Amino acid sequence: MKNKFDEGDYQMDYIKDMRKYIGHETLLTVGCGIIKEDNEQILLQHRMDEDNWCIPGGRKERGL
Repeated sequence: MKNKFDEGDYQMDYIKDMRKYIGHETLLTVGCGIIKEDNEQILLQHRMDEDNWCIPGGRKERGL
């Protein structure tokens, strides 16, 4: 039995489903990843506001 995730079309199906609701308005998607060094260390950022370590992130803003 094939899994929808195995076919590589999941992201496109998700975007098509979202388009049903929002039409042609701007659609911002979020991604996450890690940077792994050759010595198996990963890049983290220290958040001073919450005093914890996390994966670097941010936000996207719509351009003019």
